[in-house]
Amino acid sequence: MNLAFKYQPLDLHGSIKRSVNDFVVKEKPAEITVGSGEHVDLKIRKRHANTYWIAQQLAEFCDLKPLDIGYAGRKRIF
Repeated sequence: MNLAFKYQPLDLHGSIKRSVNDFVVKEKPAEITVGSGEHVDLKIRKRHANTYWIAQQLAEFCDLKPLDIGYAGRKRIF
């Protein structure tokens, strides 16, 4: 059975990325922390680890509660 196409099929080519190096996320902060209060801005590069785990490790290292560690893309609920 031959179907008629309104347009010619596109000649598309591509490849599926599979390596860790193929996936790079660069977060840009929505706001810059300036002014009063205790805070530290860190730029962290990580591989084979998720952001939540990194935040937990930072909290433990700094003797803080995990909710005290904020990061891009995280929603604060009060």
